[in-house]
Amino acid sequence: MNRMRRNMRKTEGTSDLDILFTVSRGDSRGYYRPNFIRQRLEQNIVELADDTGLQIISLTTEVCRRDVCVKGECRDRLYLDDAAYVRYNINDESFYAPRHTRTFECICREGFGGKRCDVPIDKCSKEQCTRDEVIRK
Repeated sequence: MNRMRRNMRKTEGTSDLDILFTVSRGDSRGYYRPNFIRQRLEQNIVELADDTGLQIISLTTEVCRRDVCVKGECRDRLYLDDAAYVRYNINDESFYAPRHTRTFECICREGFGGKRCDVPIDKCSKEQCTRDEVIRK
């Protein structure tokens, strides 16, 4: 089957469409977790691409991976710019979305710093302190 590829154009020039969304469970029960949504999308990715006529390049649920924060806990961060919207044109329809940035933040363990918690900031970072030693900041 030869399907005509839809003309998708982002007003700023690139043709990539980055869709960010949440799915409610209904009845005030909160939202589905990102990995659940990803699994459902992956199960139906061929049908989704066929129905939209768009090429799906990747599905990203979380920015954090195990190796992101060396000595700390990684937290996904999403920043929405409610003052700046991007318009996408798909055939004769338009889609408006706020600009957004996905990034991460490392919550460092005591004694470590840096964007990825990989910088020892005191003696006890490099080796275990004894009870008699006190960390001075």
